[in-house]
Amino acid sequence: MNLVSKNTAEITTRDHLFLTIIELMKKKKISEITVKEIVYTAGVSRRTFYSYFSSLSDALHIYLDLWVNRITREVLSLQEREVEDYVRIFMKHWYQNMDFFKLLLTDPSINYYRDFSGLFEKMNKEISQELPREGINTTGYFSLFVNGGIFTILYHWTLSDIPVPLEDILSIVVRILDRMENLINPEQ
Repeated sequence: MNLVSKNTAEITTRDHLFLTIIELMKKKKISEITVKEIVYTAGVSRRTFYSYFSSLSDALHIYLDLWVNRITREVLSLQEREVEDYVRIFMKHWYQNMDFFKLLLTDPSINYYRDFSGLFEKMNKEISQELPREGINTTGYFSLFVNGGIFTILYHWTLSDIPVPLEDILSIVVRILDRMENLINPEQ
């Protein structure tokens, strides 16, 4: 995953725990992974694990929060912010971490809709006020609709057996957003 350095000299203990959890997720369902197994595999003490996380679920939520924060910082660092830029950055990060998301989406012990919709809402709240978009209300039900649509595309793209290039998916999403804008503001 992009949040942790692949250079072992730069890997922090927390990052090492994240990498260990991801490796274990490749072998078994999250509900079958224990803290005992994580600390044994990582070569750290239980105390060390609990100094960073209260549980495995907490570790995954922190990991996803870091991912959201990274995307948010990247979007907010842009000189000019358009919805398409936000979508492009978000989908680029999703694509770079698609193997991890596939593990989450296919694990029956994860309520992916609840967990991921929360991530989308968090990003939307932090970024939407920074994305001027004439005529489009970036709050409320419209945002929920757009986020749900993008998540559904990501979900099917991630789980598809037929690889679709990132640029093709981005093109589809941007065209959908443009059509929605044209429906809301037909005079433009």
